[in-house]
Amino acid sequence: MSQCVEGDCKNGYGVYKFSEESYYDGNWKNGLRHGFGLDYALDSINKKTGKKAFTKRLGVFEYGFLIEGTKEWFNGIFPNRSTYTYESFIGKVKSKINLIEWPTADSDIIKSLNSGAEVFIISDKTINGYYNVIDKISAEEGYIDEKFIDLLNEVENIKRELFNPSGLSNSIKTSELLIFNDAEFDLNIKLAGSTYKISPKQTKKISVKPGEYTIFAWHTGAIPYKGKQTIEPGQNYEKTFIIVYN
Repeated sequence: MSQCVEGDCKNGYGVYKFSEESYYDGNWKNGLRHGFGLDYALDSINKKTGKKAFTKRLGVFEYGFLIEGTKEWFNGIFPNRSTYTYESFIGKVKSKINLIEWPTADSDIIKSLNSGAEVFIISDKTINGYYNVIDKISAEEGYIDEKFIDLLNEVENIKRELFNPSGLSNSIKTSELLIFNDAEFDLNIKLAGSTYKISPKQTKKISVKPGEYTIFAWHTGAIPYKGKQTIEPGQNYEKTFIIVYN
């Protein structure tokens, strides 16, 4: 019987068993796989040999879709493996369109964007036909129908890690990121499917599982930082953000 066997399988961390051999262990949002997690599923059974095939997806999910990580398929003879990743772009709005909160047609509207407005496209891989974007003027994050955006220039990863090691964590299963926003503007941090808003002069502590993440950091009127960060087991990290306008 399908059921949540541990934690919160609606909004939070939880383990959901779909059957005796299929489960999802990870983070959830509105009842969907969202954030870092492991999805392990019985795919099929060979009628002649009786061998079972399994699919394992490990990485960052967003609204039920694996956006970054690995997918492995085991058929009892040999494994197949594919890697999920994405690129970021500057995009231009082709005609007036709404920026919405989530990638569905019935989503709430955040604001309207005019034709010609430039946005930061977090991922060139769409979710339900929508791009996850950041409005460069307001720093608002949301989704826009892919039909209304032209992709312009690709945004490369900054070739350095954002956070610095700060000491040992209390558990090898989780690490803490300590962030201080030493600026007069709100700071936004996105990693593992979640976005955190940090007010001026505020310190925020974020707990994450060890692994490699794509991290975005942005504020009003600037192109977001994008880079890779490896979170080592048993290690905490910290970062002070100082925003300077020329």
